[in-house]
Amino acid sequence: MIANEQQRAIVSRQLEELEAWRDQVLHESPQTPFQTQVEAAGIEKMMARLQEEISDYESARAGEIPPVVTARVQDDSLSEIAGALVRLRIARGLRQEDLARALGKSQPSIARWEAEDYDGYTLKELSRLARALGYQLRLSFVTPDGPNEPENPGDQTASLSRPHNSQ
Repeated sequence: MIANEQQRAIVSRQLEELEAWRDQVLHESPQTPFQTQVEAAGIEKMMARLQEEISDYESARAGEIPPVVTARVQDDSLSEIAGALVRLRIARGLRQEDLARALGKSQPSIARWEAEDYDGYTLKELSRLARALGYQLRLSFVTPDGPNEPENPGDQTASLSRPHNSQ
């Protein structure tokens, strides 16, 4: 997840480079038409992923966050939690430094919590983070064969939701 304007600028440049590469492959490639198509399709897949990251960042900057933000633990990976925390922080218009100050922590602590490979969260920390971001933490256990997209927020694996008394 893009976490700030500097990262957004980097991803935008990467997207431009991929577009130029794709155009070069399509118009100047000495490969067979099939090879050209396969390579261009791979580049376009990478471009789509970067465009989605930019779109997610811009939505968060605009405050377009649903009342329930879900993060699932899949294959022992907590990366969705990091992404949810980044989106919520950005939607609140906060920098890592601002959130750190509100929690009495250091900015590197927030950066660590927002890292996709971080796996040292405690429920107490996540609950404090949720409150600082204007949400509350909910934790649910669901069966492995349950639906991927629950029909109601009560069925979420782990979620941050806005308290009823806030906006």
